[in-house]
Amino acid sequence: FAHIGHRNVQGMLYSLLIAVSVTAVLIGMVTRSLYAILICLVCNLIPIVWVFGIWTLLDGRLSLGAAVVVGMILGIIVDDSIHFIVKYFVFSRQAIGSGLSPLEQVYAKVGPALVATTLTLAAGLAVGCLSDFRPISVMSALSVAIIIVALVVDLTLLPALLTAVPQRSNRNAV
Repeated sequence: FAHIGHRNVQGMLYSLLIAVSVTAVLIGMVTRSLYAILICLVCNLIPIVWVFGIWTLLDGRLSLGAAVVVGMILGIIVDDSIHFIVKYFVFSRQAIGSGLSPLEQVYAKVGPALVATTLTLAAGLAVGCLSDFRPISVMSALSVAIIIVALVVDLTLLPALLTAVPQRSNRNAV
């Protein structure tokens, strides 16, 4: 079982590399912006690394359930970041008729949906934390933690990085 677990963790890290690469290509195709690719990848890898770092400090091991989380959760959390980035670029291109900045428009239009979907996902996955089967409870706990941290990153760090991007590159994106 130790060898199976070790090979599974290695396979999941390899899968994460492939998933990150495919995600970067797709973000690039949608936004046509290198800045958007970098920002999105940073904002989606930080929650995974942060939660796994804390988990390793607290528990000290990466089990089969923990390894499964990496591939599964990236696809879930990248959705919010892409939605936020694309809407930001769309609002940046539009004429300022509402008197709100592009970032204020994104918070008003996208923010409530991001919070609602994240809380719904977290609540649904939290049920697995009640499982007596350790791989399921670990997978659920890590998934919930990563989803919540990803929302915090998407609502704090992501906008800060987007506003740091030169406006010239924003106009050409999306």
